[in-house]
Amino acid sequence: MSFASKVVWITGASSGIGEALANAFLAQGAEVILSGRRADALEAVAAQAPERTLVLPFETTEYDRLPALVEQAWNWRGALMC
Repeated sequence: MSFASKVVWITGASSGIGEALANAFLAQGAEVILSGRRADALEAVAAQAPERTLVLPFETTEYDRLPALVEQAWNWRGALMC
């Protein structure tokens, strides 16, 4: 399966498995939304392909922010991979 031009949203993308997934999807040409708590670490991941990344930092327990974040993610490229 090719991920070129697909939109993928990764939470926990600032380190560990999430960062590794982000790097793998970016290496395959995906458009990647990077989320997690540490904006500086997310920006470091995004720096490898700034034209194909959107940084949306948030804490997953901030439930009141989630609808706006989902709308922003959806509107970025008009779709998300499920």
